[in-house]
Amino acid sequence: MATYCLTVTRLQLALGRGARRLHVSAAHRAKAQVAMSRFEPTSYVNYDKLRSNVDIVKKRLNRPLTLSEKIVYGHLDDAHNQEIDRGRTYLRLRPDRVAMQDATAQMAMLQFISSGLARVAVPSTIHCDHLIEAQTGGEQDLARAKDINQEVYNFLASAGAKYGLGFWKPGSGIIHQIILENYAYPGVMLIGTDSHTPNGGGLGSICIGVGGADAVDVMAGIPWELKCPNVIGVKLTGSLSGWTSPKDIILKVAGILTVKGGTGAIVEYHGPGVDSISCTEPDASKAEPLASPRTRGPLSFPFLREGSRVWERERKPPQPGELPSPLPTKRTRTYSATVRARSSPVYKGVCKNFSRSQGHGFIRPCHGGEDIFVHISDIEGEYVPMEGDEVTYKVCPVPPKNQKIQAVEVVITHLNPGTKHETWSGQIISS
Repeated sequence: MATYCLTVTRLQLALGRGARRLHVSAAHRAKAQVAMSRFEPTSYVNYDKLRSNVDIVKKRLNRPLTLSEKIVYGHLDDAHNQEIDRGRTYLRLRPDRVAMQDATAQMAMLQFISSGLARVAVPSTIHCDHLIEAQTGGEQDLARAKDINQEVYNFLASAGAKYGLGFWKPGSGIIHQIILENYAYPGVMLIGTDSHTPNGGGLGSICIGVGGADAVDVMAGIPWELKCPNVIGVKLTGSLSGWTSPKDIILKVAGILTVKGGTGAIVEYHGPGVDSISCTEPDASKAEPLASPRTRGPLSFPFLREGSRVWERERKPPQPGELPSPLPTKRTRTYSATVRARSSPVYKGVCKNFSRSQGHGFIRPCHGGEDIFVHISDIEGEYVPMEGDEVTYKVCPVPPKNQKIQAVEVVITHLNPGTKHETWSGQIISS
């Protein structure tokens, strides 16, 4: 498995200034003060609190934690007394910061103003990008948006100045890219009023898209409630070739999980295959938002060794053991479910109840047992299995009934062997 290198070394992509490096030496890492961003030099990353909460939760649960669990549980409001049960209990969390786009920020700011508070409780920003309609071209569309929405922009700018929010004016850039380049860092928990907020997970953070009311709660200093997420581990083996990108991986995973499979879960990537993806590679970060509309949960990538590219070229890149690691992750992890390919016996079956309108069907095993659910959308090309078609397939063994499942595998199913119609399929079995 890939080593997780969550470090106090910040990957800061400053516009026009290249890569910015903030390094904390091993001798001073315990008491180091690392700025939240170059725009907030007096707001610091609270790694001490993060580490303390993680230690408390690990002792309480008496099991190893995944990377995403360490980030989520590290932001608990009360780590000693919070009930923690994946998929059942609600967590009270303290996110590090808030980001809002201009369409949702309007009502959110009105609600915050009505609270009577003088300033926001956590670093927050407003990004003017959603009200710009793409019609003609960049310059023309921007000028048109400024003309139509000038009153909105003036309100957001003045409200931000009064209550201590950062303001990114129209033309500054897309909200999720600004977050990635300026505000995401290993270990951060950020909420944003935009479905592409999980984009920041490419830097080893947990960034979650929320509604305006949730953003107001956090800005007002109220603990944010989140149902304790399940964690789906995706083990990547091998490496990406010149014909594939990280987006291909997440599209396939989204097809496997579907909406139901990913609801209320964090998808966490690990394994040697992660090392072939740079933490700043565009597709690596853009794999994140694809989870929002389909799997409805954030994703998390480890802070990769490739992150050392931000170091000066003439210097030797740091190794994981040489860097401070506020969230070290052991090799042993416990996931709600895992998604990976595996070697299994090949069985024969017969297709039944396939319907293009329904979008799915079943394979009835010739040797007996439960039918296997298959999505037509997972099948390449225009082929739709017909009633009675014979196929070969692979399935993972079904565990005994009433046995608590810690890890379940989804395996490859072959439809029409020898043709191009091959697909990942099967069901994720929940405990």
